Amino acid sequence: MIRLSFILPVYNVEKYIARCLDSIYALPIGIEQFEVICIDDCSTDNSIAVIKEYQLRYANLHLLHHKSNVRQGAARNTGIRYAKGVYCMFVDADDTLPQFDVIKLMMYMQKNDIELLLGKANVIANNGNISIWGHPPAHESAILRGPEIFINEDIHRIAFGVVWLAIYKMELVRRTRPFLENVQYEDTDWTLPCAYTARRLQYMPIILYNYHINSDTTTTTKSLQSLIERTKQSLRIYEWGLSTSDLHNEIMIAVEDYGTWNLRGLSGIIKYSFKERRIFYTSFSKSDFRTIAKWKGGNYTKLLVRFPIASQIVLILLRPIYVLCKLLKNFIRKQS
Repeated sequence: MIRLSFILPVYNVEKYIARCLDSIYALPIGIEQFEVICIDDCSTDNSIAVIKEYQLRYANLHLLHHKSNVRQGAARNTGIRYAKGVYCMFVDADDTLPQFDVIKLMMYMQKNDIELLLGKANVIANNGNISIWGHPPAHESAILRGPEIFINEDIHRIAFGVVWLAIYKMELVRRTRPFLENVQYEDTDWTLPCAYTARRLQYMPIILYNYHINSDTTTTTKSLQSLIERTKQSLRIYEWGLSTSDLHNEIMIAVEDYGTWNLRGLSGIIKYSFKERRIFYTSFSKSDFRTIAKWKGGNYTKLLVRFPIASQIVLILLRPIYVLCKLLKNFIRKQS
């Protein structure tokens, strides 16, 4: 019986996929009790050849292919449709899994009818330094109804935005709406409705994941387009919050807090050219900016969206000062 499905979107991860697969197959679980599903989203490097080499060693490794590149959300949807496990974990192919007692955790989930078990994650820098993702509680939580997770700020903050920080019961996964396809930063669009839908969930202070900071991956690539996509995501999450009924006020506080945090990159908009800033400001409607401006919390960066025209004028005036300071900084650095 397959008890656990590992679902891995794959796109140009030739440098990392072997490391990822090795970590999964090192887990203390019999090979007949799990499956690994790799979904190729039209990779152009040698990723698929590496996976095929592993298929010669492991009969439970499955490789699926997309006909066109439709991003991670679509790959996860494909994996969900194919999966045969009772539980599942979503793994990014450039990350790894630590050693933990996966059988014990699944038995605990089954005994207590838990549909979503949240854990902690290591964040591993390029130099090998390790920190902990977010600021997770030191002690396990009570078993909660899904909406109740939004009351506990410490727990819901570590879960925001990442799909890989949990073990899910497949029944819950299939009861949740599909991942959005062809968008960037689709995790939170799915994880929050999933948690909200869960009948019973729990947080445990157990390391379930190793998140590697790789310089060429989506979350570490800074660009104007990523700022636009994060802003769009924040607006989508806010719209989802409006649709909720159970503990609605608490959920709205949480989604506004997330949206404000997610737009922290706005503080660096002065680094962009006038043309780039114009692209950003014209990517959203006046209604979108009014929505963001009324979110609770936040800081001066919200002024950049509340008064887009005035902000653009101010940024034009500040840009020469910014460039001059940057040149001066580089000059001093060369002299020292």
